[in-house]
Order: sequence, then structure tokens, then C-alpha cells
Amino acid sequence: MKIIHLTTIILLVVSFNSFGQGGYFANDTLKSTGLKIIDAGSIQNARFCRVLIRNTETKYSPYEINEYGINKFRIYYAKDINLKDSTKRVFLELLLDGKTKLFYYEEENYRTFFVQKDSALLIEIPKKFNEEKGFYKNVISSFTQDCQEISDAIPFVRYNKKSLTEILKRYDKCENKPFPFFKFGIIGGYELSNLAKPSNLSLSELEQINYQYDGFYTMGVFADLPIIPTNFSVHLELYHSSHKYSENRTKEDTYIDLTANQSSLKMPVLIRYSFNSGKTIPFLNSGGIVAYNYDQENGVFITTSKNNIVEITKLDNISVISDFQFGFAAGAGIERKLNNKNALFFELRFNKLFGLSENTFGNNELQLITGINF
Repeated sequence: MKIIHLTTIILLVVSFNSFGQGGYFANDTLKSTGLKIIDAGSIQNARFCRVLIRNTETKYSPYEINEYGINKFRIYYAKDINLKDSTKRVFLELLLDGKTKLFYYEEENYRTFFVQKDSALLIEIPKKFNEEKGFYKNVISSFTQDCQEISDAIPFVRYNKKSLTEILKRYDKCENKPFPFFKFGIIGGYELSNLAKPSNLSLSELEQINYQYDGFYTMGVFADLPIIPTNFSVHLELYHSSHKYSENRTKEDTYIDLTANQSSLKMPVLIRYSFNSGKTIPFLNSGGIVAYNYDQENGVFITTSKNNIVEITKLDNISVISDFQFGFAAGAGIERKLNNKNALFFELRFNKLFGLSENTFGNNELQLITGINF
């Protein structure tokens, strides 16, 4: 009777396919598309396929249909699995469909993954076994031992859909490229910086100064957060720098002197793209940067000499450097893997910082940076 009901629904759906839904289900002989399949969550989706037609919901078990799709991105297959010393038939969510297939299953208080290659039996990838945490990495290592190119990446695989999908996708292609994982470490370098004139500088004599670069060492920390499963990551830094500027210009009997001591904490927020190139990995960085100038002594002084009388005036309307600066940063470099976890990188970067108020200078900076992650 249920088979007749199922066939009737399929015929109805074919007739009303203009309904415009993106789901489907199929058995050995019939397949219907254009269905509204209810997404009831991973646990319930593993038990039943719920079809909604004309406000009526009908449930089908994995014994009645072979597969169904909520949409083109969420597809489930009926499979027999062994769990807790028993065999049962459930719907497994398909995460990777290639030479290697990866499935996900969830029930109350338990979730796990299954992998299959060349239509062989399903192999479970449990998170732990006999309280051994990280046991899933042993399973992946054994399953992928015919491709040593990805062996260095396995220690960084996390027990989630994106990470496991990514490692098995690379196994399918046997790709030797960096596997994204969270990194943190220290950075150091040398920074050349000069004052950048604001567009609305009120004192024209300051616009004609050829501002010189001042160099100083920098030191700080960084964190690199991968955007799986891409080659992009969010690269954050926090570092310290200090500079001393002294600029002057003489015009007839007037001497203009600009001095500024600038001590800053700077935080770039960058998007990093790493190319695939074995142990030596080129990369590009670009994004924004904010600077907090926590210690500064600066001013513009005008000295005039007439009739042997010297007069020095400090201009109050030019603060030279503001407490905060914002701007952009861009750079390129290479990263060299030292072992599975640690890497050393070198980068050449340019920063452009802007003042936040009228008559406030910004900075142009050129940096040579090196760092190591732990």
C-alpha cells in the first residue's frame, strides 16, 4: 500500500513540477524532482525523508527510498551502518562525492563520519576510540597511506565537516599543498616611516618640505586564522614601533621647524592568500590597519629674526600626529616550512596611515618583516 502511495505522490509531483522546489527523492525505479523536502535537522534527516505536497507531509524511511536531496547541496543516501555492535539502515549526508566519498551521521549524543572508496565497504571515522582522543587521525592516516603527499597535513585536521572534507578532497587529487590551520607566533622587523602631508594643510610652507624617512625596529605577535577550505586566511598582528622626525625649511628670514616623536601600537587586519608550492609558500597580504599613538611629543615652530630680535612661535592649530590613525596595508612574502607545525616567513609590506583631523599628518611606511609560528 505504501508503494502505491509513493508512486501516486511521484506522479502528482511530475504534474505539478512548476511548484519550483529544489528537492528530490528516488528509489530503484522512480525519481522525482521539484519537491519540497523538509529540513528537520541532522538527527531527524538521518531517520526520515519528509516530503511536503499541498500542505501534507509524508515520511519515508531509508527502507523505502534510496536517496533524497533537500537541495543540490544537501543530499542523503540510504546506507547500512554498524554502530554499537548492531546494524541499521539510515540516511547519511553526503559531504564529498568523488573517487572518495565522505558521509556524515548524527543521532542523539553521537555524531560520526564514514568514508568509502571505489564502492568498498563504509569505514567509520570515530572521533575517539577507548578514550583515545584524536583517533580519527589514525583512521585517516591508514585510509590515505597510498598518498604520502598529504601525510604532513593530517595532524592539523579537525573533527568537523569542512576540515575532513578538505583533507579527503586533497587525497582524491593527491595534492601536496599547505593545509590550513590556526597559527600564532612572534614577528620582528625593520620599519621605514615618514610623515605624509594632509590634503588640507593650512601652512603652505610645510607642503614644500621633502619629508625624510626614519628607521626603527619593530616587535610583536601575530595570529593566522584559516578560512577553510580555501587558501585564504585572516592574518592579525599587534606590534610596537617608534620614530623621531625632524623637518625644517628656511624661507627668507623665517625658519620653520617640525618635530615629532611617535610611539605606536599598530594592528593590521589582513586577508592572506597562500599559493600552493610545497615547503616554500609564496603569499599576498592586504587589508586595513589601525595605529594608537600612545606617546607623542610634536609641534611646529616658526622662528623669525628681525633687527637682531629672535622670536619663536609654536603653532597651536597643527597637532602633527593624532592619537589614532587608520589606513591600509599590502605586502608579499614567502613562508618556509621548518616541520609539520612550524614555519618561518619573510614579507615586504607597505602601510598608508591617515590622520583623523585637519592639519594632522599621516605616515607612509615600508616594512621588512620576519616571523615564526609555534
